[in-house]
Amino acid sequence: MQEYLSLGSIVILKGDIKKVLIVSRGIRIKKDNKTIYYDYGAVFYPEGLIHGNLLYFNHDVIDVVISKGYTDESESKIQRILNANTYASNTREV
Repeated sequence: MQEYLSLGSIVILKGDIKKVLIVSRGIRIKKDNKTIYYDYGAVFYPEGLIHGNLLYFNHDVIDVVISKGYTDESESKIQRILNANTYASNTREV
């Protein structure tokens, strides 16, 4: 079971030096008649959302976790939902 970082977490991705702020998890994007699954959606930190564009990426490209976001008792429930949705598709492209 993958542990997703909580919303508000700040990370640096592999091969980059720019920090990003996680604002979404478990994203499905339609592209070329395919649905692609991404673990996270993020904005640049500290700039925030620029022109409505999110950066989509999967957990395996995270290099450094700078800060973890807030969590409470509802976090374990959303972790189970995210994992169920990920493994139900059996692949990153669904």
